[in-house]
Amino acid sequence: KSGSRLGYRVGLGYMAGYTDNFFCNYESHHQNAVTVPLELNYLIGKGKSKLEIGAGSNIGMYHVSGTVFKCDYIPKDDGLYEQINLRDEHYSETKFGYYMYGNVGYRHTAKNGLQFRCGVNPSFNFGDEHGLKKAVLYPYVSFGYAF
Repeated sequence: KSGSRLGYRVGLGYMAGYTDNFFCNYESHHQNAVTVPLELNYLIGKGKSKLEIGAGSNIGMYHVSGTVFKCDYIPKDDGLYEQINLRDEHYSETKFGYYMYGNVGYRHTAKNGLQFRCGVNPSFNFGDEHGLKKAVLYPYVSFGYAF
C-alpha cells in the first residue's frame, strides 16, 4: 500500500549448479532447484532512500544427481600406495528443501519506480533433514521495479 512502511515479497526462482572433486573419491554433482521466496519487510527512513529490514523463507524442490567414483589403496613395498577397486556409484534424488533468512539492506526507489537494493542476508534452518546444514551470511544486489 502506498505510504505504508510494511511490505512483502513473493518470488519465483531457479538455480542450476555443477561441481567436481578431482581426487580418488571423485564426485561429479549436478543440482537444479525451483524455489519460492516469501518475505515480510519493514522500511525505515524518509524519501527515496530507506533502510530495509526483513525476514522470510525460501522453499523449493531440489533435484541432485551425480556420480561418485571410489577406490581403495594398498601399500606397496616402495612406500607408495596402489589404487585398486575403482568403482562408480550413481545417485539421483528430488526432495523438498528450505532455509530461513533475514534481510538488512539499503533500498533506493526512483520516482519512475526503478529500484536498487543491496545488503546482507543471514540464513539458517532448524537442523532437520529438509534444510541447510549450516548458517550462511551472503551479500545481495537487486535491480527491479516497484509498483
